[in-house]
Amino acid sequence: MNVVAGTHAAAFEMLKKGRADYLLDYASAAADLLSSHPVPDLKSTSMGKLEIFLVLSKAYPGAQQLMQKLEDITRSLDVEEILLSR
Repeated sequence: MNVVAGTHAAAFEMLKKGRADYLLDYASAAADLLSSHPVPDLKSTSMGKLEIFLVLSKAYPGAQQLMQKLEDITRSLDVEEILLSR
C-alpha cells in the first residue's frame, strides 16, 4: 500500500515511528530535514541523479553578466564534496 505524507517531515516521522518501511525522497530535501531531525540507523541508497539546468532569458537586465557570474560560481564548486557532505 502506498501512503503519501503531507510533508517531508511527516514522511520521516512515519519512517521513524515504524509506520513506513521505506521513503523515496530527493537527497537534498532529505539531508536538510535529517540535519535537524535525525532518524537513528537510517540507511539510504541513491536510485539515480538528475541533471539541473539554469535557463536565463537574454531579455533579463544584465543577463550576460549574471550568467557569467553563475557559471564562474558553478565551476568553483566541488560537486562531489557537496554530495558526500549530505
